[in-house]
Amino acid sequence: MALGLIGIIIGFCIILFFTFKNVNTIILAPIACIVVAVFNQLNPVKAFSNMYVQGMVSVLGMLLPVIMLGTILGKVYTQTGAAEALADGFIRVFVDRAKGENKVRVAVAVIVILSFLLCLGGIDAFIVLYTTFPIVVRMWKKLDMPRKYIPGILMCSTAAAVCPGAPVTQNIVPMSILGTTSTSGLVPGIVAAAIIAVGTWATISAMCVKEMRVGGHFEYGAMPPVPEFSDTKRPNFFVALLPIILVFVMFGILKLDISVALSAGIILALVLMGNCIKYDGLPEGTKKRGHILATLNDGAMTSAGALFNISVISGFAAVVAATSAFQTMAESIVNLPIHPMLIVVLAIVILVALTSSPPAGMSIIVPILAGALLAGGTAANAGLITAEMIHRVSTIASVSFETLPFNGMIIIILSMTKISHKEGYMPMFIVSCIFPLIAAIVAALMFMVAPGLA
Repeated sequence: MALGLIGIIIGFCIILFFTFKNVNTIILAPIACIVVAVFNQLNPVKAFSNMYVQGMVSVLGMLLPVIMLGTILGKVYTQTGAAEALADGFIRVFVDRAKGENKVRVAVAVIVILSFLLCLGGIDAFIVLYTTFPIVVRMWKKLDMPRKYIPGILMCSTAAAVCPGAPVTQNIVPMSILGTTSTSGLVPGIVAAAIIAVGTWATISAMCVKEMRVGGHFEYGAMPPVPEFSDTKRPNFFVALLPIILVFVMFGILKLDISVALSAGIILALVLMGNCIKYDGLPEGTKKRGHILATLNDGAMTSAGALFNISVISGFAAVVAATSAFQTMAESIVNLPIHPMLIVVLAIVILVALTSSPPAGMSIIVPILAGALLAGGTAANAGLITAEMIHRVSTIASVSFETLPFNGMIIIILSMTKISHKEGYMPMFIVSCIFPLIAAIVAALMFMVAPGLA
């Protein structure tokens, strides 16, 4: 038992440390898998060829539609200028009309709203990051806001992931495991999203205003300049809204399959905005269909890399989950003398912190939580909660300690903005770890007080 746990910890440390050193997880996960197998007296060859590969395939099948189609939709929004059209519309109506320090507060609110819209429309979080980054930089420059708070606001898309009905991986994984719907735990989910969104807005705007009062201002530093809003043809603001509204309605309200909803969103986006697509790098005179095809190809190839990186961590997680050491540890957690809802929060936070991947962490622990805590389960306090409660609290808690300093998204954002961990990480930690943890605890307490909210 002790030796097995040591092997699991070493395996996780290999991934976390060398990821921080920019070694790809595609290389690290199999190595960590073999370390865990050896320490737990498993056959390393079988652990890799059976458990690891099966874990990868399982997650690939689960997440392929949402990541591939969501990434393609995000590329369409980037190449058509639809994301810029949405941002420009909000800026002209709200930011430009505000006065004094209120401009800063309104500007931060606009980025929170824009990130919400894109995520709720099914666009993958990484693509939302790349899509909103130039918009945020332009706005920060226009209002002379301190650059070191750009990384913090870029993390605000975490709030959208916890929303009931959101077509994102954190919502899809528990649906696939528990057989629940996308809107399970509706009211606590909405409250949790509001806590993260309002907390993000209040924190980042207050930090910016405070620093600007003592002379802080925008400067590019080592970050490459970002062009102003392009003057090329862009879709109308309301036209740009329609595809993401369609995806949310079809998936979150009509309960249609995620593949159907995202495919419909892509088709509508191409029909309404395809004439605005301009893919950089193509020869002069390339016909419009060439630009559209290049955009779709780019989205598909980008999604392949994201899918593979997620799946290799999930393969490693599958090997860990198969060890007797992990099973013993999980059994200890689910039998803690506290309310099952708090056990769900604790278990999800621990697994996501270790794996730095919500899909991987959830794919390990949610089946264990369901088997132990639902009616007829193995835990002493089984039957006090439902699958819907586990779904919503797991989704919220899964976005909390995903973004520790070594997380890939954190490293990418700080690299893009040319800001050090010391200077830029604290706002990111507050926005993407502290507020989601608070939101998860609040949602858990709501279910404990009013189980009917599930």
